[in-house]
Amino acid sequence: HEALEWMQYCIYDGNTDLANERRANGHVAPYRVGSWIIGNDTADAWSPESYAELVFQWTFFMRQLDPAARIIAEGWNADWNERFLKRFAQLSQAGGVISNDIAAASEQGMDIQPGGKLHMLGLKYPNQEDLSYTIRLIDEYFDGRIELCIEEWEGQTRFTCGWPEEWLENCLLYTSDAADE
Repeated sequence: HEALEWMQYCIYDGNTDLANERRANGHVAPYRVGSWIIGNDTADAWSPESYAELVFQWTFFMRQLDPAARIIAEGWNADWNERFLKRFAQLSQAGGVISNDIAAASEQGMDIQPGGKLHMLGLKYPNQEDLSYTIRLIDEYFDGRIELCIEEWEGQTRFTCGWPEEWLENCLLYTSDAADE
């Protein structure tokens, strides 16, 4: 519900309380928000399987407001990502209850946008192993059709993850030692 309200406030051009509130706040035209991430710190609130089921449902409702929205689910570590992607793939392949409702509505001539489609999986503070493993999972479960993004990265004064080596060759690293020289 909250996501739909934010979408309505940000992108809807019609006459609703939230679109009118945006106009009253000084932005007459809709914002051009094209990407939406579902959740924050989801691993603290749900199991990966429960989150997959919720994302599958929420994408349905979000698509009714913006069929072109690029939707990002939140990932975490290797185990979380595997369990989430596996469950989301099962729901997507089986169609799920929502897809059955869409099929029935389509037979009646209603134009209802499908749900259960992700564009990206966002990772927080990934290490090389989790990142590489998650890429393999995306290839396995979705034939590489889901993109990967880093939604949070820890700022560091030293480059500590050790990969890829060419980054080290092409960057100027600032450290407290270098600042003294």
